[in-house]
Amino acid sequence: MPTAFTHAVPALALGKVFLPPQTPRMVFLTGVALAVLPDLDILGIGLNINGDRIFSHRGISHSIFFALAVSLLAYAFIRRIFPETRSPKVWLYLFLSAASHGALDALTNGGWGVAVFAPWDGSRYFFPFQPILVSPLSLEGILSDYGKSVLWNEFQWVWVPSMWLSMIGYFRQFRILNGPAKRSFSPHGGSNLSITPS
Repeated sequence: MPTAFTHAVPALALGKVFLPPQTPRMVFLTGVALAVLPDLDILGIGLNINGDRIFSHRGISHSIFFALAVSLLAYAFIRRIFPETRSPKVWLYLFLSAASHGALDALTNGGWGVAVFAPWDGSRYFFPFQPILVSPLSLEGILSDYGKSVLWNEFQWVWVPSMWLSMIGYFRQFRILNGPAKRSFSPHGGSNLSITPS
């Protein structure tokens, strides 16, 4: 698996693409939390839940079903607190953030595969292309020479593409906010179209 903070990076980038500029910060933080959440299943290793069992590491918590379930729950919670977030784009952002975890793990070069279709199918899958080095689970491992090479590898394969995705989202938002035509509505029900010079 990639490191926990690398799992958070695509969620932030996806937020720039899918969410409007005035979205409450809580939505971004929830997306980040959902992107990291699946790795709580490593607690099962201490309970001898290993191998390809459904509740072992990279099992059901890394599946599309889990991403769908937690994103729906998170969306229901957020829109109750922030009614202005009642948009399918907010739910889609949360779902993609949660699903990005399993996708990144399936791009790694080691460990168990990902139970993408659990609980209906317990088979484990990797992508044919696996450029991401599997991360050590301990802090000592991260601080080792191999851990440093993992961090550099993640920077190239996850952080850099996510930065490009963020830039696309940023310029899209900039274009929306500073487009050539802005419509303002009068309190009497009419509308005035003002054109800003390009």
